[in-house]
Amino acid sequence: MRMDISIVWFRRDLRLLDNEAVSRATTESTQCLYVFIIDPWFFTQPEIGLLRVKFMFECLSALDDQLQKYGNRLTILSGESVSTMSHLIDSLKANGYRPKLYFNHDIQVSYGRQRDDAITAYCDANNIPLATTYNYFLLHDEAEMDDWWKRYYEYQYTDQFPLPDIRPEQAEVRNIVNQLDQFGAQTLAKDLSLTLPRPTQTLFVGGENAARQAVYSFIKDRVNGYRWKISRPFLAQNGATSLLGPHLAFGTVSNRAVFQAAAGHRTRVVAARPKKAFDIATYLDRLRWRDSFTQRLWFHPDLIWKNRFAEFDDVYNEKALTPQQQEYFDRWKNGTTGFPLLDAAMTQLKHDGFINFRMRAMAATFLTINCGVSWHHGARHFMNCLVDGDIAINHWQWQMQAGITNPLSPTFRMYSPTKNLRDRDSSAAYVHFWLPETRGKDVDTILSEATPMLDFNETRKVNGKIISDLRKQTRERIIAEKGIELEGAETAHAVVKGYDKRSADRYKRYIKD
Repeated sequence: MRMDISIVWFRRDLRLLDNEAVSRATTESTQCLYVFIIDPWFFTQPEIGLLRVKFMFECLSALDDQLQKYGNRLTILSGESVSTMSHLIDSLKANGYRPKLYFNHDIQVSYGRQRDDAITAYCDANNIPLATTYNYFLLHDEAEMDDWWKRYYEYQYTDQFPLPDIRPEQAEVRNIVNQLDQFGAQTLAKDLSLTLPRPTQTLFVGGENAARQAVYSFIKDRVNGYRWKISRPFLAQNGATSLLGPHLAFGTVSNRAVFQAAAGHRTRVVAARPKKAFDIATYLDRLRWRDSFTQRLWFHPDLIWKNRFAEFDDVYNEKALTPQQQEYFDRWKNGTTGFPLLDAAMTQLKHDGFINFRMRAMAATFLTINCGVSWHHGARHFMNCLVDGDIAINHWQWQMQAGITNPLSPTFRMYSPTKNLRDRDSSAAYVHFWLPETRGKDVDTILSEATPMLDFNETRKVNGKIISDLRKQTRERIIAEKGIELEGAETAHAVVKGYDKRSADRYKRYIKD
């Protein structure tokens, strides 16, 4: 008699709670095999980061610990994903099992999409039952985007998938799996390029329990003052931000679980502690903002490396850097630009794999506009370093900070490292922490002794005009092509004439984000 078995294939969803693939598999079958595949592509693609790899293995170890509590375990296999999974399925079939495959789609990179399409084709060709789901809210038809906001919030407020009924693994299944090649974590060091940054951060600990502890501590205490603390780098590195980025990126907690925890607490405290409620609301906005970036990537995966508007192709591209640009880029990466706040941020990035959003934006505008280095180089360096690296956010934000996006606005933002040092680190606590040579000195002294590698105001004026002119060309083309008229001044919040109200409102929300 052939026996049914469900294979749950984990990717960026390394949790048991609120995981549709796990919930459906355990409901529809009495026996499950939980699998993660280490694909060689993972180690060879250019945007790998050692800290992110370390965090991922912590998540895998924690997931295995959870499963072992139920007498099951996580099977980690190595090899090209489709061939490895098909080999596993064939082995189970040869031993009298009827396998059914469950997985949540991975949309972060084109390789993931191609892998999912290939394994789907294999299952169709071999009559393997397949159940595919998604790890978070996602619309699949761009024509539905006018209702994105409404449907997003409806999804976030729906019930989570409960803790699944994890059954013990049968010895026969383990014997079959043990005949396949296993991946040894000890091979990690030799498989990774030794030229990548090797930080030793302690800000993040992988795993579903660690994720839920981070959610609890953030909502309970750390969210207080969030709306203004997130722009202060010293406060951010000491827990003023949510520190949930890596957990959301690897799915050790669902977006919906975080949303409901935050929204529920906001409801409870709104009357007694309105400021805290406002802080939580600010975070919920940023959570939605994050999810909207994922949605954009689904419809426009080419924007990972393609400029949003072709007018910028001559300025921002992957051509080899000039000697001057290469020097600027190297000094920027190594935190030796002579701008104290920027150097402190880049030092923290290498060590912790983390800097707060304002420091990321400041580093991006400085490299792309002041240094004239294409955003492609900076985006890849960030992904090599960030433990919370998320390609949907990272690459679009680099285009945004480079001045490419939202050309209907005649202005774009540039961040002065000097002004931000005075405004966001006025006590120099952050600079003192990361640049020991500045300790005991106030901001004025630190700035007076600094030796910047370039003239910020001059490069801002010259290179900023280049970007401004390209934005103007783009704006004029779009207005001419679409017949757009703007009511009043051409600002980021202008209402577009000729569009219905829904489209205009959607446009304004898009510009705001």
